[in-house]
Amino acid sequence: MIGTPPSSRPRPPRGEITWVGVLLLALLLGGAYFGKMWGPAYLLHMDVKYTTRATINEGVHQRDDQKLVRSLCDKLAALGHEEVVDEQGRVTSHPLVDVRPGAVTWERDAKATPARLHAAFEYVRAVRYPWTDQVAEKTFSVDITQDIDVPRW
Repeated sequence: MIGTPPSSRPRPPRGEITWVGVLLLALLLGGAYFGKMWGPAYLLHMDVKYTTRATINEGVHQRDDQKLVRSLCDKLAALGHEEVVDEQGRVTSHPLVDVRPGAVTWERDAKATPARLHAAFEYVRAVRYPWTDQVAEKTFSVDITQDIDVPRW
């Protein structure tokens, strides 16, 4: 460029490792590590919200709320299982999302215009880090209010 004084430091040769390259590589590897650990938990949370919305949609025609809550809990338990070791040292299968019907807030407001259904619950997801054998737990919450009015086309 015209008018720009030359740099006092010589440019490093091509292919030489610099601290910026090492930093970018460390950030990339750290992001991949945490993405591999936490990515499945967040993808499962998206499935949980999708399943909850689908069950609320069934509430348009199904008026039995207890049946809908039981159906939701069964669908959530079917999303996946993990192997856990119990107190006696036995390996058992446990659902990834274990929500009991009593823990689900399910409120139908038929007097509102349009009619609405509100569903809310929380569940805990444990993530095991490899090489360190540490376990981190995160509480995910679902709180969805949705229109259940019959569409009039």
